[in-house]
Amino acid sequence: MRAHLLQLDLVWENRRANFELVRRALSDTPPDRGDLVILPELFDSGFSLNTPATADQNNETLHFLQSIATELGITIQGSRTRIPSPNAKATNNATIIAPDGRLLCEYAKIHPFTFGKEPEAFAGGNEPCLYTWTADDESFQVCPAVCYDLRFPELFRRGLLAGAEAFAIGANWPQTRQAHWRALAIARAIEN
Repeated sequence: MRAHLLQLDLVWENRRANFELVRRALSDTPPDRGDLVILPELFDSGFSLNTPATADQNNETLHFLQSIATELGITIQGSRTRIPSPNAKATNNATIIAPDGRLLCEYAKIHPFTFGKEPEAFAGGNEPCLYTWTADDESFQVCPAVCYDLRFPELFRRGLLAGAEAFAIGANWPQTRQAHWRALAIARAIEN
């Protein structure tokens, strides 16, 4: 039972090229059946505010995640842009797929990145969610989060109180703030 955290040099607003990057990375270091794979935030487009162009309107990204999960027998977590209804702001969603292709959880990032102007294009979600990651006769309750959410301890406390045993954070975090990422991840672990 292993978790794989993929770091990718994403191709800006190019869904198909980014799908190929994921396929290549998983081919180079194949996960075992039952493993968990966590992709970067907005892995299919990069951190773009051009939501009309990057939204997963036809569920192409959802279908890609489902095909990877079933093909490899893994649980996969990948963030994608969704537009819930016409004229609504987009949401930045962590989508989690089971090895059999079922949608386990769809988490809308609660805290859009203010300094990156994310709230201009994305609305924040309301609730954390949990999914069960099962492999090798073991299972964990996992609470997904997305990038900037890491700065908000109350989200992790809510996840813990709901039964989370682990947190999986897909991010598109800048290298210049790498020390902040590490410090905040350690802080969330100590707090919970």
